[in-house]
This record gives sequence, structure tokens and C-alpha cells, in this order.
Amino acid sequence: MKILSENKAISYTAGVLLIAVILSGVLVSCSGNDAPPALSETVAETKAIEAQDENLRKNAKDNLPELDFGGKEMRFLHRGSAPNLGDPDLRLEIDAEESGEVVNTALHDRKLSVENRLNIGIKILTADEGIDSGAAMNKLIRASVTAGSDDYDILLNHMSQATPLALEGLLYNLNLFNYLDFAQPWWSESFANAAQVYEQLYFAAGDISLCKLQSTYVFYYNKDMYASFFSDSLYDTINSGSWTLDKLGELCATVYSDLNGNGVADFDDLYGYVTQSVNYIDSLVGASNVILSRRDSEGLPRLVYNKEEHTFDFLEKIIPLLHHGQLVWYDPNSSDVSVLVTKLKNETGLFASGRFASADSYRDMESDFGIVPVPKFDEAQEKYTNWIHNAFSTVSVPVTCSDIDAAAATIEAMCAEGYRSVVPAYYETALKVKYSRDDETSQMLDMISDSVVFDFAFIYSASLSNVMQQFRELVKLNSGTAASTMESNYPKFEAKLETLLASFEAMK
Repeated sequence: MKILSENKAISYTAGVLLIAVILSGVLVSCSGNDAPPALSETVAETKAIEAQDENLRKNAKDNLPELDFGGKEMRFLHRGSAPNLGDPDLRLEIDAEESGEVVNTALHDRKLSVENRLNIGIKILTADEGIDSGAAMNKLIRASVTAGSDDYDILLNHMSQATPLALEGLLYNLNLFNYLDFAQPWWSESFANAAQVYEQLYFAAGDISLCKLQSTYVFYYNKDMYASFFSDSLYDTINSGSWTLDKLGELCATVYSDLNGNGVADFDDLYGYVTQSVNYIDSLVGASNVILSRRDSEGLPRLVYNKEEHTFDFLEKIIPLLHHGQLVWYDPNSSDVSVLVTKLKNETGLFASGRFASADSYRDMESDFGIVPVPKFDEAQEKYTNWIHNAFSTVSVPVTCSDIDAAAATIEAMCAEGYRSVVPAYYETALKVKYSRDDETSQMLDMISDSVVFDFAFIYSASLSNVMQQFRELVKLNSGTAASTMESNYPKFEAKLETLLASFEAMK
């Protein structure tokens, strides 16, 4: 195993060097390729392409045959608590009351369409919990399966919290079902490829729930503030591939101001970027394309993050950036999204971490705001990549379900219709029109959605001693021990992975 030398470990010296680079405006050179045309030159063409794509989406055909399940009741179990600020509203995953609001109407129409198509009735059961937990769901599922009771047909649960259910043998292998077609565009093929082992896939990610799209990480920024500080176009920077952590640091160094004049960098000051440790460190890890695991020659996932130089390069760059003091307002202990929203709205923060679901929080913002990708590591990184909040809903079927054909057909039909009608209603009408205020933001949303990637260790992190979330603690440490801490934690993660793989093998 490769161990990083002491001069490679995270240090305050590295932080000072990074800040010097930031303040001098030195950027990593690009590959030399010509930058694409300015966005303003391509708006008309893009609109035509979007119209064509929307038409293709609405007319997309699934492979379900004509089916009639004789009025069978299909029981969905999902999380159903009211959302906190910036979270998806999980109460609307399956159905919504018609209120004249376009997304609610699309959800309601989808349910009716699938019921009529398959001759089923959809019954909705809820566990009283929100986006950040699956404990109540898991308790209900375990009790039902242990009792051999056929209580639920389809489950929509917290992605990470679904993993122990799979390893306990409580969920069906979806690869064995008729009617499910994970090559279709309404499924995340990246997720399906990353999640399965020994051709076993126990939960899947797709357009059956808006939660997946709404959980995608983004940066919000105050466009009026940006224009007051900088004369260039941020969108041009992004399209040229120059939207990087170094570029973010350079902008932050220009923006900072001690607004209250007390000589101390504190909450009341003006910052270029505002963020928190809980959840949003994950977004920076994914956007920097840090790889947690790779498949070996037998197709089995192996942890590699501690063997790849890029992991430590990322830590050496992000720790001093977040802890510099005058570049970023960083709260290592908070998950209060309202703080980030407030800083952007009152123009004491230029950029703020968020998710698509946070867009509603900015609807009443007086200044113009934009939505852009989380910056990538450097210009050598080939493309923008993105993680999504690991609490989004995946779909699964408990082993006590008595009619797996009906369950599979219902899932496929709901997911396909979500792709055809619900996602366009949210994405094209809600996000692109209601919440965003320019054509360029519309294009940014497409770029962000297309950049999402999945990693086995990300998906199964809850069953691997939270290997993904370790970066939150490593960044919070703000010390020269991050590399050694990562190495010392590796054995417990590796042991968990071996146990996990043994469980998969036993279920073959």
C-alpha cells in the first residue's frame, strides 16, 4: 500500500502556498483547446435543441406490454415528513393534490395514468421522517418482513439507509424482475452499474421520484454582486473549463470585506463563498472527481481513495481554502441552510452551497441569482462531475411482496411517466422558468444534471462505516494529520467492505 510521505501530508505550509497562488491570480493552464462560443451566441440554437429534446422525452416509449392486474392495490411506503428549508418535499414523491401548480398536477396525473394503464390502485403509506433519515422506514420494513407479512409492495427510502436492508436479505434482487429496463433513460444507468455486485441490484435510482433531481448539488450566486466586482462572464469561465477551486479562491480573495470593522473575520463580514461541513463537503469531493472505489479484475469494488495521489491533492487544496478565514465563511458544525440563504440574499455572500431543492428559497430574492456547477478541481480535470445528497430516495421491493410482476410493472411505468411528464414539469417549468432568471442558467442546469456520477463506496457508505463522510471530519480537523488520519481509518473501512462482499456472495 502506498503511504504518503510527510512532505505530502496536509500542512499549514501548503495552505499558505495555496493562498499565495490564489492572491496572485495564477491559474493552472488549460489544454489549449479553443473556448466554445459565448452563450449569448448560442441561445437560439439551444432553445431549438431543448424543444426537440422535450418532444423526444414526452414521446419516449417504454417496453411494457399491455398489462391488466385486475384492480390490484399497490402499496407504496415512503418517507413523508414536512421538509426543512432547502430539502425536497418527500410528501409529493408519489402523488399530490391538484392545486394549479404545474408539478403537483404532473404528479397527480402520473398516478392516474399508471393506475388506468395497469388497472391497479395505488395506496400511499408513509413513515414519519424526513430527508435525512431512513430509521423509521427500516423499522417498519424489518418488522413486516420478519413477521412474514405482505404489507408493502414498493419502497422509496433513503439511499444509504436502504443498504443494510439489502445486506440483511430483506429486498429482492431487481435484476431478476420482468419489466424493469435499467438501460432506459428514466433510470440512472451510472447508479445501476455502480451499485450492483455479482449481478445483484437491490435498489435503483431513477425518475420515479423527483427527490433524486432535487438532491443534486449546485452553487447559487448573487449575479448583481458578481457584476459589481468582476467584468467577465462567469458562464464563459464555466464553459471554457476554467471554473475550478483555484478560480473560486481567486474570486473570494477579491470579494472579502470586514464590514463591521472589528478587524476579525466573522459572520457579519462579506465573503466570496459560504458553506457548511455537513453535506456540502461531499459536494466538493464529488466535484473534484475524488474516486472512492474501483472495480478489480473480477469486477468487485475495492477502496482506492487512500492510494490515489489526487485524494491528497484535493485535501491539500480544500482545507486551507475553507479555513483561511477571509476567503470563505465555513461552519464545520452546522446544517442550517437558512444561514447560507440569508448571506446570499443580504449580499454578504457571493456564492453559496446548495441543492436544486434550495431554489425555492431564493424566489423572493431582490437581486438576480444564478445556479452554476460546483467548481471542479483544476483545468486538467476533463469535465465537471457531481455527487448528489446521499439521502435521496431509491426504489426497492421487499421480499414479502406477493406479486413481483405487478410491482415491477408499476415501478417501470411510474418511472417512465416521471421521465416523460413529472421531471419536465419540475425541470423545464419550475427550475428553468420560475426559479432561474436567464437563458444561461437554463443551460447550467442541463450541465449540472448531466454531470452526476456514482461510486460503489458512495452508495454503500452507510454499510462501510461512513467511508464517504470521512472527508467532512478530515476537513474539519484543519491540521497536518489528515493524511495519517485517513490511513489509520482505512483498515476499518476495508474490513467492512470484505464483510459486505461476503454478504453479496452468500446471496448469489
